[in-house]
Amino acid sequence: MGCGTLVKRKNLNAHLMEAATEHFALQSNEIIKLKQSIFNKTSNPVAVKVNRIDSFCWSITNFPRNLQVQGAGIGGKDPITSPHFIHGGHKWRALFTIDQELFLQLVEAAHPITTEIRIVMSAGEETETTFRSDTVILKEGEMWGRRMSDINRYVDGDGKVEIKFIIYHLDLKM
Repeated sequence: MGCGTLVKRKNLNAHLMEAATEHFALQSNEIIKLKQSIFNKTSNPVAVKVNRIDSFCWSITNFPRNLQVQGAGIGGKDPITSPHFIHGGHKWRALFTIDQELFLQLVEAAHPITTEIRIVMSAGEETETTFRSDTVILKEGEMWGRRMSDINRYVDGDGKVEIKFIIYHLDLKM
């Protein structure tokens, strides 16, 4: 968003320097607080409450071919993207890159979201692997993901990959 203060052009540099100095001071204080809380781990226990759980499945048909086609795009780095998933005023999508990284992106949100994300990969009915994030705070446009160098384990004989995303919306209480 940035600063909403209107300043004259001749005062812009002074305003930017003042804002940067204030920002640096705030960051320094936050770093000190974080270091203190890490040092005194038991002083501020955090209670986690699951507020809501959302989930969606993404089926990628003809996965190996889609990955080749996406990688052949302009610059060779276009990801395969899922359709948007909208729930509770938030819009999500999944991305799989040519570098074999799988991400869940918060496309639209009115405010940052504290969440825990689980990705469930299944190779048939007998094998299922769950990948889990720590508690993460995502802002609009931000992503969480992981490298999936073993993605071919989860591709069935028809070239289809099934990925399930489970999003735990959390409330943190100090």
